[in-house]
Amino acid sequence: MSRESMSRESKQEQRWRSLLPVIGDHTEWFDALVQNLFYHEMKGKLLAVEKPLSFAEWIKNTRQDGIVQEELLEKLAAMHKDMMRAGDKLLVDSKEVKVKPDFEAFQTFINIYEEFMQRLRRLERDFLLDGTGYDPFTGLRSPKVLFQDIERELHRLSRRGKHFCIAFGRIDEVEKIEKYYSESERNGFVKAIADLIKLSVRSFDDAYFMGNYEFVLCLKQADMAGGVSALDRLRKELERKNVLLKLGSEELPLSMSCCIAQPVQGDDIRELLKNLKNDLNTSNRQADSVLEYYEISPLQRYVQETGQR
Repeated sequence: MSRESMSRESKQEQRWRSLLPVIGDHTEWFDALVQNLFYHEMKGKLLAVEKPLSFAEWIKNTRQDGIVQEELLEKLAAMHKDMMRAGDKLLVDSKEVKVKPDFEAFQTFINIYEEFMQRLRRLERDFLLDGTGYDPFTGLRSPKVLFQDIERELHRLSRRGKHFCIAFGRIDEVEKIEKYYSESERNGFVKAIADLIKLSVRSFDDAYFMGNYEFVLCLKQADMAGGVSALDRLRKELERKNVLLKLGSEELPLSMSCCIAQPVQGDDIRELLKNLKNDLNTSNRQADSVLEYYEISPLQRYVQETGQR
């Protein structure tokens, strides 16, 4: 093993070890906050709500190491800021009116907190495996962590009814792109799509580069309407970017096609992705949009799966 490789592994272990107290500090902060929100009348017995300082220090040191992608650190920092702001507002409102917090406001805070902690624990797991779980070329999640990530979302769906959507997408005109463009140019188109996907999804959503010009989006806390909204944002970003392809005598915009579904309890993610990909292969692509998407309902999936048996 080279000295450079050993140095990187040492840094990864160091960041993993330094992440453990960050997780612990935020768990303690959450416990204290909930006590003060719901049992404010029990003065003298409540834990003090002290904002954790360890996360900011961890972010600073990790940035210097260069072990974790800057985009991921920015997402974590943004989520942490939103979480602290939501927690502060709940605490201030509770102290002023001396009643339990508004349900919707508290649920919003819980969603942010759970997603933030899940990201930290996932990063902890990635450190222990072989890096950050991200594809170094596109900056999107790696396919090797896709199924484990999505199984966790299925568990949240069955446990708490938190819906999410899965979209399978592919760049159009792949054969012509490979015919008329070099490998470096083709990689540039893939990177351009990946960058637009990052602009289109929310900080707690996940996007994966699967290779072969294909992408998977996991759109969390979203029903089908919310999932379609994310694809509409991607369509607008593609239109704004307006990358033109010269394919022989044709000139076409860089475009994508997607299939989207809302998983239900008991779904097999591998089968679902397989069906989405099959639907994409058999769809009739219209040439008047930079992003064409197709919805697949649970009934359609049941019919497909039954027909394949």
